[in-house]
Amino acid sequence: MKDTLVPARIGLFYDRFTGISRDILGDDLHLGYWPNPEACGPQDTLQAATRRMTSLAISMLHPRRGQTVLDVGSGCGSPAISLAKASGVNVRGITVSADQVRIANAQATASGVGEHVAFQYGDASSPAFPPGTFHAAWAIESLCHLSDRAQALAGIARVLRPGGRLLITDLVITGPVEHRKRGHLADYAERFKIALPTTPGTYRDDLAKAGFDIHVHQNLTRHVVGRSFNAVTAQVRHRREELEQAHDPDLIATFDLAQLTDLPELEYHAIVAQRRFRPRLRTCSVRSPAPPTWNSNKAVEKTGDAPTIPAKTLIAREA
Repeated sequence: MKDTLVPARIGLFYDRFTGISRDILGDDLHLGYWPNPEACGPQDTLQAATRRMTSLAISMLHPRRGQTVLDVGSGCGSPAISLAKASGVNVRGITVSADQVRIANAQATASGVGEHVAFQYGDASSPAFPPGTFHAAWAIESLCHLSDRAQALAGIARVLRPGGRLLITDLVITGPVEHRKRGHLADYAERFKIALPTTPGTYRDDLAKAGFDIHVHQNLTRHVVGRSFNAVTAQVRHRREELEQAHDPDLIATFDLAQLTDLPELEYHAIVAQRRFRPRLRTCSVRSPAPPTWNSNKAVEKTGDAPTIPAKTLIAREA
């Protein structure tokens, strides 16, 4: 798998798959978010859910007007455009797909934000920007394409200013996967040219080594995984004839994700971290903008205004 996770091959993969991905997911090329996944109406489409995921990411990153944000793995540009419009920020997106660079820049111009949002070819493992260029960054389901996430996190830390915020969303593995299901997971990784999901603990360790302190670590699985996989699979099966007429028929089966819905160890987590201003002290505290009060194991179900939280791993119970 590591031999296939090189930028040129990932770029060629997305050059080939972007068209059908947009047809299925919409322009926001990531999984969707359902606030109440058990009660969804016919209007609650996959495309609406992927846009809600973008809105959630914007609220979690929460950049200030006028700041500059790095979009790591920017896809066709829709999330970055939404971020710029919602927050009044400047965004620079990087992707290893030449087709996505072209599409994203055209969409930014058509959306009227071309002066504030731009996309270029770039490798997430070593972002080609001077140190301290960005106030914030996000990587929405993009670090999974890298064989060395730790290297990428170090690269992102380098181009962030001290105090800069980083949002990551990704699939993770939270326990041993039984033998018969490991093949399903490996097949998914091979089809979408991603590394096998890592554990939440590895993500936290890699962030700490790269110079980040974690402020929020939230489990969004209930709102994302099952509904997204089922919705993608339903589109592929119900629209097969239509999709085969518009796209290479060999690509259609790639998006049948039914086997992944029976993997309870596969979860979807969101992490907000901050690049340290200085080396970690033995004891310190930070102020969190999030209303819940957390501890290192479970969410405490009470709220308060900007509670003080120990500067250590914070993981929220699944909502």
